[in-house]
Amino acid sequence: METVIRCYLFTFVFAIAFIAGGTITAGAQNSTAPEQNNIVFILDASGSMKASAGDKTKMDAAKEVMTKLVGDLPQTLQAGLIAYGHRQKSDCKDVELLLPIGPVQKELFSQKIQQLQPLGQTPISYSIRQAADVLKPAQGKKTIILISDGQETCKEDPCAVAADLTKAGIDLKIHVVGFGLDSAVAKKQLKCIADATGGIYSEAGNATELQKKITEVATAAVPEESGKLISEILNKDGEPIRYGMYLYKAGTTEKIDLGMQALDSVHEVSVPPGTYDVQYTNILSPTLWKRNVEIKAGQKTHVIFERFGRIRISIRDQSGKNVSMGVEVHDATPAETDLIVDHSSKEVLDLPPGTYNVRFGQMGYAEIWQKGVVVKSSQETPLNVKAIVSH
Repeated sequence: METVIRCYLFTFVFAIAFIAGGTITAGAQNSTAPEQNNIVFILDASGSMKASAGDKTKMDAAKEVMTKLVGDLPQTLQAGLIAYGHRQKSDCKDVELLLPIGPVQKELFSQKIQQLQPLGQTPISYSIRQAADVLKPAQGKKTIILISDGQETCKEDPCAVAADLTKAGIDLKIHVVGFGLDSAVAKKQLKCIADATGGIYSEAGNATELQKKITEVATAAVPEESGKLISEILNKDGEPIRYGMYLYKAGTTEKIDLGMQALDSVHEVSVPPGTYDVQYTNILSPTLWKRNVEIKAGQKTHVIFERFGRIRISIRDQSGKNVSMGVEVHDATPAETDLIVDHSSKEVLDLPPGTYNVRFGQMGYAEIWQKGVVVKSSQETPLNVKAIVSH
């Protein structure tokens, strides 16, 4: 009797879920668009960038690294480019917006970067204010990435400028990469800029380190592009079955938070690159797993299950009258895991291909087991049950 009550309760809960939309969401009931990422790069082109960094000048190393970085940026990013010290030798206002904030134009970015020639001063404070002005109208996440080989040379305090932006309620972060620094004062000042806005401070001594450090801060500003997970779970007739989904880091019980999006087998799901174990759940169907599913950035990964088969159930008493009974389906393993409950209102039940033990129960009737029931993909298996009145 308890089993039957439990079966009806599960069915009621499941029905309510489907009436409400049948979709599992993570973090919220409705999907939202991903936040827009906006970055303004500030590149030092002052006279000190003529100095050597390994087998090339700092300027040439920065050009090479920046060109490669821009080539790897996602097209969905909004980006701009500012340079300072490249036009006038002694001008503390020599800050130029080379590219306004907008969709990444990789060839134009590369062209502007390659044209820079190190010449003048290091007006970091003025360049930060200019970059902040460029970012003010932008919607979404706002970031400045500053690459500099030295401290301010224009009698201002860039740390104070960064702190003032925060006090003014301008919501942006400044990540700073110090390149080939040989001054403790410069290191302290550049680190202070990042700290004042909650940004990242890094140092690089050569081109290889510069590439690594700029990539790290750019990755922090722009999360790696997600891949798409597409699932296919079909009933015997080839119609989709809606399953809820949960993702775990492969080989662990660590559940992955996928934010505010629909998580089920009938929607594309955005997933960060990585390898996962994916669990599919449906209260009237067996729990399904796909292990070690690899998701690649910008690519679609298809998880396809073999089409379900079907059992067609007929339950009659000794006089041939139809009888409604609760049903439990077990997976025919030693663990005897409960898979399906309450089948009282249906004549058919679709299951993944496999072998099952089926238990029938109803008040007033003896418990009945049908063991070793084989379900084959796309095929129907008849299951005729004779109900016997209990005494």
